[in-house]
Amino acid sequence: MKAAVLTAHRSVELRDIAEPQPRADEVVIAVEASGICGSDLHAWHGRHPFRQPPVVLGHEPAGTVCARGSGVTSVEVGERVAIQPHRICGTCRACRHGDNEICERKQYPATHDWTGSLAEYFAAPANMVHRVPDGVPLDLAALAEPLAVASHANRRGGTGPGMTVNIVGSGTIGLLCLMVARHLGAEVDVVTDIDDEKLRVAGQLGAHRPSDVRTSDIVDSLRADRFGRSDITIVAATAPGSLVDAAALTRPGGRIVLLGLYADTAQIAASALVTDEQTLVGSLTYNSADFDSALGLLDNDTETYARFVTKRIGLHEVGAEFARQAEGGVAIKTLVVPGLTV
Repeated sequence: MKAAVLTAHRSVELRDIAEPQPRADEVVIAVEASGICGSDLHAWHGRHPFRQPPVVLGHEPAGTVCARGSGVTSVEVGERVAIQPHRICGTCRACRHGDNEICERKQYPATHDWTGSLAEYFAAPANMVHRVPDGVPLDLAALAEPLAVASHANRRGGTGPGMTVNIVGSGTIGLLCLMVARHLGAEVDVVTDIDDEKLRVAGQLGAHRPSDVRTSDIVDSLRADRFGRSDITIVAATAPGSLVDAAALTRPGGRIVLLGLYADTAQIAASALVTDEQTLVGSLTYNSADFDSALGLLDNDTETYARFVTKRIGLHEVGAEFARQAEGGVAIKTLVVPGLTV
């Protein structure tokens, strides 16, 4: 099969590699589309802690089941599915409590012997397969993975009707967090970033005050207005000072949800956590319920979520797209579609 292989840092080649064969508990899908994630770009740069070349990246696939292992009865060949890209043990304390996002032995694509999804075919455990609703285009179902991240973050924050949410960072995940928060009945007040186009989209999606933190005084003004701040602030950026800004954006007694994975230590407004009795929680990926919720959201508002896909490319274009994004090219979500050829 054809696959986009990260052969060295900052180098991707289109290669022929062996097609995956399903283990007894696995299925193989013909990939309709797979999203490019920021973590893929980190691996391309050589900054990812465990995805190292040579490797096939990608972990946001949707497609059609084309083969299944001898022990699989839960899904049929020909079904349209999105893949929750985890291998879990099913027996640790976290798994027993339904928290498979923090499974003690969880594995991800593009690690160990698990080939990633920037390829024509992709193998995955059958218990991580989710059926795509009939009303959702199969390529758009590749958004289920990042949307599940946003669903989980809002659940960790306790987002609900009548609440106010601020969001630090308006990349793909930040914008999806905005969508989920509004779906849950919350008002999204401030969304911050340093990119005009992303802030423009945030405004179109319902953020009341999209704010460029380089030029706006919104953080300082809210720092002075303790009780005019949000109930919840979701941090979907790892820029220096993002956690300090988050404390200034959150009311006393409010909750800060941290999504970004910092490469090093981060500044934190520790005194604000104490004096304002703010709660700081982490949010890592999602569990199976979050993934099903994401597919439901896509089914409920397919037209809006389709706007998140700003580009579709073939496998032969992956290297060039990584380079373009590394140079600052804006893409809310690029989908890699193996069926698109030269």
